[in-house]
Amino acid sequence: MNFYAKRKGPPIVPIIPMIDILSILLVFFIVYTEKKQTRPAFNPELPATANLPTVNLRGTSSILAVAADGSLALDGMSIPSFEMLPDYLKSFASENQGRRVELELDQSLPLGRVIFVWDALTQAGYEVKDVPLRVKSAQTETKPSST
Repeated sequence: MNFYAKRKGPPIVPIIPMIDILSILLVFFIVYTEKKQTRPAFNPELPATANLPTVNLRGTSSILAVAADGSLALDGMSIPSFEMLPDYLKSFASENQGRRVELELDQSLPLGRVIFVWDALTQAGYEVKDVPLRVKSAQTETKPSST
């Protein structure tokens, strides 16, 4: 019979290896963590042009043509640069009250240019939803569609 129980010592936890592992993890997270910065973004969900409803237009309207190389023309009159487009459209709208404008774009035109043209139309007093849009491509004929 054993009346005296042997005293157990405190449990041994290896502290030094845990410090090594924690320091490696700390360095890993510091190196691979990027600071998250918020920035404004625009996420367009544009439908394919084949799915857009088309309308047949009658009557006269002026055509604002934007080519793939960035050249602009309003009723055949060349506009020197994109920066001058809002002024040209404002003077055109004041001289031709009530005249409709159609937008004729090249298919390979960047989206930023299209948005700039829409902004210029809005500054001139045109509602973008009332401006018909035609997209020209090399394979197909010009197809009118409503915006």
